[in-house]
Amino acid sequence: TGKLCMPAMVMRFWPEWVWLRQAIIARTYGKPLSASFQRLGCTPPWTDFYRDTSRSGGALMDLHIHDADFIRWCFGEPREVVGSGTVDHLTTLYRFAADSGAPAHVTAEGAQNCSPGFAFRMRYTVVFENATADFDIARTPKLVLSRDGRAEPVVLPSDAPTNLNNAARPIAPISGYDAEVRHFLHAITTGVANADLTATIDDAARTAALLEAELRAIQTGTVQRLG
Repeated sequence: TGKLCMPAMVMRFWPEWVWLRQAIIARTYGKPLSASFQRLGCTPPWTDFYRDTSRSGGALMDLHIHDADFIRWCFGEPREVVGSGTVDHLTTLYRFAADSGAPAHVTAEGAQNCSPGFAFRMRYTVVFENATADFDIARTPKLVLSRDGRAEPVVLPSDAPTNLNNAARPIAPISGYDAEVRHFLHAITTGVANADLTATIDDAARTAALLEAELRAIQTGTVQRLG
């Protein structure tokens, strides 16, 4: 249509997630050996929409989608997925081709069936050859790197660019949401093409296809091959 359109894949802009992807791509701490993601919460109480999983898709579509998209962004398209649980609480194991460079162990757990009062949990643990990165949104410091017998907080640069495609003028993000919005505004004001956005409609379609395979995996108890 010639219009600019970007899906809200916010973890592609979350500072600690941006840091993690850069470490994975650059092999800063060696090859990634395993990666585990966790995103657990309660059913939002302010509307009946989320209680009707035929409409909302449950935790699979509301929470787990972010980790599934991030896994694709970091490691490429999985070859197979294995899953267990329901749309409201599931765990997926992602299998990649042996020559893909992806870890041998990649999992993501998503839930939206925790009891009211449960504090939202968002975590990742990625084991590299030479270090382990651990993020926990409920902890201070949130991001910790363990290596050489020590665990130290990761200090993120204050001038992290909001345009992840090398904007000329970086602006320090307040949050992943802020960075996401600024990236889109930058695209509008400078004429960035859809294909050059950090998150594209093609990304959204491919992540949706991945989630459909995960849904089949948990419904049938079978391995789902992609591609």
